[in-house]
Amino acid sequence: MKLVAVNSVIAILFLVLPLIGQILICKYIRGRAGLILPGISFIISIIYMLNIPDIDGNVWPSVLTTLIIANIPTIIFYLIYRYYNQKEKQKDELDKMEIMDM
Repeated sequence: MKLVAVNSVIAILFLVLPLIGQILICKYIRGRAGLILPGISFIISIIYMLNIPDIDGNVWPSVLTTLIIANIPTIIFYLIYRYYNQKEKQKDELDKMEIMDM
């Protein structure tokens, strides 16, 4: 029972820590640094796709399924990046408007 709890905590950490890291990167580092984790996640999904064995000759359904499932973290990381990037652009435009009003 104790092993199950430890494994659950480790699994939750592997799911939550990259999300927290992506949020911190996007929040405190300007520019394209927020695209690091989505890029790594996309490369991992391509590696998954390349490792699909050709068992029955029709590999395309499994390739598409693997790409869709493996790119879910990529999409989540990219949406976090877009959110903070849009927020930063709005802040910059507001600062420009305040400067022009003076």
